[in-house]
Amino acid sequence: MAHLLDHRGNPIQSAARSNVVPITRDGLAGLVNAATGAGTSIDRSVWDNWYFVPMSPQEIISGYRANWLLGKIVDIPAEDMVREWREWQADEGQIEALEEAERNFGIVGKVQEGISYGRLGGGAMLLGYGDANPENPAPKATKDSLKYAHVFNRWELTVEEEERDVNSPWFGQPRFFRINGTVGQPRIHPSRMVVFKGARVPRFPGVTWEDYFWGDSVLTRVDRAVKNAIKANDGFARLIDEAKIDIYRLSGFMQNLISNEDAVRKRVQYTDAGKSSLRGVYLDKDDEFTQRQLSLTGMPEMIESLLSVVAGAADIPATRLLGRAPQGMNSTGDHDEQNYHTMIRSKQRLYLSPAVDLIDSALIPSALGTRPKEVSYKWAPLSLPSEKEQAETNKIKAETIKIYVDAALLPSSAIEKATQSMLSDDQWLPGLDKALEEAAKAGELPGDGNETELGIVPVGSEGGDRTSAGGGGTPVNSSARRAANDAALFDSIEAATGADRALIESIFSMIPRASD
Repeated sequence: MAHLLDHRGNPIQSAARSNVVPITRDGLAGLVNAATGAGTSIDRSVWDNWYFVPMSPQEIISGYRANWLLGKIVDIPAEDMVREWREWQADEGQIEALEEAERNFGIVGKVQEGISYGRLGGGAMLLGYGDANPENPAPKATKDSLKYAHVFNRWELTVEEEERDVNSPWFGQPRFFRINGTVGQPRIHPSRMVVFKGARVPRFPGVTWEDYFWGDSVLTRVDRAVKNAIKANDGFARLIDEAKIDIYRLSGFMQNLISNEDAVRKRVQYTDAGKSSLRGVYLDKDDEFTQRQLSLTGMPEMIESLLSVVAGAADIPATRLLGRAPQGMNSTGDHDEQNYHTMIRSKQRLYLSPAVDLIDSALIPSALGTRPKEVSYKWAPLSLPSEKEQAETNKIKAETIKIYVDAALLPSSAIEKATQSMLSDDQWLPGLDKALEEAAKAGELPGDGNETELGIVPVGSEGGDRTSAGGGGTPVNSSARRAANDAALFDSIEAATGADRALIESIFSMIPRASD
């Protein structure tokens, strides 16, 4: 039990202070001030408590469908997590097969739908193999073994009891799923389901197994903030109609209204017509006309503040959630965008990647026949730099390469090959790989018998003089040969990429060459 102490440190008896009720609830009374009553029962703040009132499925779907803020809070992160999707790291043929499989099964759209269901309270994707008994664990995926992928929300599924065998690979998962409303409601093994969960719910007393497994709807945490903002906005809209009200005090109004309502109505109409057309109000001597003007000062700022609270609660920048320009002196919104992209990247890594990996365990073998170890993916950038930013970045890279060349820190052949790879990976010059291959086949790259497959002369190799195609022949005029080969190479790259000739020559001027 908590006690109040006097200035000497002795306990104060409750009988000595009739206005003080000892507080016995653990953690309620922290810092107590006996003089002011702060932290005691006379301080109303000590009775503030948190209560969790879950939203019903009807409330969740009604809010999502009826309110634009709640809808965007659910949909925007789901769209941004898959908007640029991913980049496969594989051979060109494998990439084409995998992308075709993703299109055929509609994987991107269904993953987005699953994320949205998860943010609404839970969802799952069923991977179908076409076998007769889905109660069994998923079979080993082979060529064309994946037949379909269907997405369900939490309330379309029933989860059975939790698997509590710690030796089971499915520990903590439902033993089986059931699809509500299907014929026979067959049991589905969890290995066939890719689950998209909502906001994490800790396993505390009072939490049901289903709530722990599926999680909460993200709307639960933002509901109060959204309602406050909507009330303020709707109230402001209603006040606009009352911002200016004309008040007429007409002699004998009530008596005339009872006896001759039409005459009273015509009198008011004539008065309004005269005010509109003649900019004057014409009344009898005993009548009065006044206007009441309602001040709306501060209302827009209050609404803006409440909307900012909503953006903070949703963890979405106001520039993205509300579609407005950045606010504040010298504000560009870059910092907000970077923070938001960091959040999306985190969700992709911690939340989306495990789900996509389960999908890939069936998708990749179904598309390729096997699952090669070298096949992987990385999430595509969420935003692309502008042309100016990309040009500045390319310039910095080129200057850095030149510094390495001048300092002779790396072999020139390694720098040359790395530079070509960098240009290809950055897609600075689209079609560069094909142009280099064609130039190499045509013998248009400068080199000799000691050059590598890309026509790069290793540093320290003998016979560094440029020779005729095929290498090992009689040296010819190396400068003329280099100029001719360079011109042919530049022509190939220019034709394949459409890049500016001066830019191509500038880039290759920074690449080290073997000495003549």
